[in-house]
Amino acid sequence: MICVKDYKKVSLDFRRIASNMLRTEYNNPDIPLQRFKNYIDTNEIIKEIIQNAIKDVECDYTKCFVTDRGSGWGDLNIPVNENEHLRAMYDYMSYIVDNNIGIINISHNYLCSSRKITDTIQNFISLAFKPMVDYIVDELSKIILMEDEIQMKKIEVNANNSVVSIADNESCITSNNAINISQNDIEAINNLISSLKNTIDKVEVSKDEKENFIDDLDVLKEQINSSECKATRLKKSFNNIKSFLTNSALLVGAGSTLATNVNQLLGLVQPIIDKIS
Repeated sequence: MICVKDYKKVSLDFRRIASNMLRTEYNNPDIPLQRFKNYIDTNEIIKEIIQNAIKDVECDYTKCFVTDRGSGWGDLNIPVNENEHLRAMYDYMSYIVDNNIGIINISHNYLCSSRKITDTIQNFISLAFKPMVDYIVDELSKIILMEDEIQMKKIEVNANNSVVSIADNESCITSNNAINISQNDIEAINNLISSLKNTIDKVEVSKDEKENFIDDLDVLKEQINSSECKATRLKKSFNNIKSFLTNSALLVGAGSTLATNVNQLLGLVQPIIDKIS
């Protein structure tokens, strides 16, 4: 039987593998996509999400990903139907991986504002496969949210007009404004925050950005560990940390490690944000 912890672990693993693919660099261009394809084909939870969306769906990926145009540049012809788009992305990815097609060669077919090889690769992968990543992340979040609600209904009892949760599956006991989250997740969040605060010193960002990032991490940690969580403060710090990933400095060097850890942190906190929204 699959429990909430299993879904959360898959969510973390998937975000890490997807992040590595989206941040593919020129010195290792093909492995991240191959690993991503292997993961979504072999992990039963992810495989079910994808196959439920694309089974019995017909869509010619060559009509979606057009590489032979008069302008010399490739183009995307995205289907209106989301399931057809998912089918096209899956089949295109299968074609690339199964035939060992070089990502660098394909990426040069699509117009990119930068001439750097890494930027060209990341531009192509984002155009071609990020919608699939977003879809899977959303579906996992929905599943986790529903499973959390089921667990809460099983263990909650009313007492004096307040909610008292009976500790179960390593969940901490909570009151009116507390967050129901396992002690393992709290420890993982705290460890990631400590690691991020150390890593940010090695990333080339402005002093103000660095200080704001650390402040948001401190607020997030404070709210996660508080018995009286303030939803507004938690959401604000979460969104600020999420926005920090848009900084171009995170694409190379120590920034890549930082970005991976930020994605892991967001994956742990997202179900909590979904619950209090």
